[in-house]
Amino acid sequence: MRDRIRRRLTYANVMSTIAVFAVLGGTSYAAITITGAQVKDGSLTGADIRNASLTPVDLSPAATVAARKSHTRRGPRGPRGVRGLTGAQGLTGAQSAPGATGPQGPQGPQGSTGSQGPKGDKGDKGDPGGPDPRVVYGSADEQASATTIFDWAAAGIRFSTPGGEPVGTLGIRITDIGTDNIDGQAVDTAGTATSFALAPGVTETLQTTLPWLDYSIVSPSGIAPLHATSVRCWNQKSGGDTRAQCFMLRSDDS
Repeated sequence: MRDRIRRRLTYANVMSTIAVFAVLGGTSYAAITITGAQVKDGSLTGADIRNASLTPVDLSPAATVAARKSHTRRGPRGPRGVRGLTGAQGLTGAQSAPGATGPQGPQGPQGSTGSQGPKGDKGDKGDPGGPDPRVVYGSADEQASATTIFDWAAAGIRFSTPGGEPVGTLGIRITDIGTDNIDGQAVDTAGTATSFALAPGVTETLQTTLPWLDYSIVSPSGIAPLHATSVRCWNQKSGGDTRAQCFMLRSDDS
């Protein structure tokens, strides 16, 4: 047995055993002989304190709270709270100064046609106009001597009575008083049409006992602008004579 111990006893074993006793004996001595009054404030660190050797009563309140926070795990997120009531409307802010006018935008598409508006009020009656210069009136006694009813110099036309006609007979003479030929047509109440073509200075005479004669005359293309006229002459019997009452509607007032 002793031989076995001797064989295992080495210098390293002996020195390590002595070191263990020295450490244990030195610590016990320090715990017995060193007090808090002998320790300088702030001189101890975490390395000088044995793990799990302090209790909560040995710590300050702030250190206790910090220690709890370091060992506390964050729990799961709680459910969303109920939405609070809508707050009262705030006061209207002061109106700011108007900003600068922006650039004109592009023209928009044309809108649809709106509905027709109500009919407006009737306007005031206008002043009566003067006689239309395109409407010409003339008359002549058929039993008297030849009488001019009216002339239209621009178209080279003259209407007149031959004179000395019996009572009840309407006689109308058409004379070309211009420098160009004129063409026309006469239609009586029965619808009988008579065409004529007059050279300058030539006269055409038509007679009827019917109520009226209608004339349509167009000036030749050589006259510019082109002139046209429509004439109606009534066979008006009054007392013991007959009068030719004629109206001419001209294409212009020249």
